[in-house]
Amino acid sequence: MADLDLNDTRNPERAASNGLHHDRDGADPWSHARVYLTPIAPPATLGLFGFFASTALVSTWLLHWWGSAASPPTMFEVAAFFGGLAQFASGLWSFRARDYVGSALLTMWGTYWMAWGLLEGIAAAGVIRIPPESVANTGFAVWFIPLGLFTLWGSVAAIRENVPLFMVLFCVGAGCWAICGGFWTGIPVWVHVGAWMFLFGAFFAWYTGAMILLEYSWGRVILPLGVLPRLMKLPARANVPGTVLSHPVEYLSGQPGTRRVP
Repeated sequence: MADLDLNDTRNPERAASNGLHHDRDGADPWSHARVYLTPIAPPATLGLFGFFASTALVSTWLLHWWGSAASPPTMFEVAAFFGGLAQFASGLWSFRARDYVGSALLTMWGTYWMAWGLLEGIAAAGVIRIPPESVANTGFAVWFIPLGLFTLWGSVAAIRENVPLFMVLFCVGAGCWAICGGFWTGIPVWVHVGAWMFLFGAFFAWYTGAMILLEYSWGRVILPLGVLPRLMKLPARANVPGTVLSHPVEYLSGQPGTRRVP
């Protein structure tokens, strides 16, 4: 943890850049201000990998690549904990990391997967019966209306971050509308279209999570970040493997910066 003293009034220009302003009587209201830096790992990796695990599992099941109608009891735990709890936790940590897209999207999608896992768990216990996808189910279709709406805005915001993250949100947002239409009308083909879109989104989530993980771990770009010049926050060199993009304020050893190695 680092303790930064912002009380630097000897240099007026530096003080002004730090947001220090004197009252009329000359007193400095920020004279005792301190900023405490607490190291935190990028929470988006946890959320993206959790989303990948749950979405890939459920999407391939909806596409009939494996299992049967009796399969949900074997996978709702993965959706509820990997895609639900892990994503929700990473979304909350994203608030501390000042990750606006992650804090909104990961928490909301985390709650969705927890709700889906709970629903399938109740159905597996025989409390309720979930109709097959060939039967119209408007009650479940409306789940995907708010999901599609806020994921749409998330994809617009992600344009400023990188292309893979934009593709994650665009694919799952479009998939929400397709699945909504499928459950609303009872036409399975739309559910399958949505499942394919979810599967593409899961792939991009896997790539984006790996991209962030490797860049933070190795301290340089390993997988191209998919940055478009003049549109996104990072420069074009973020697409070049080996490029150093950031210089974290931390000890080179003894992470997270609270230990001194002789």
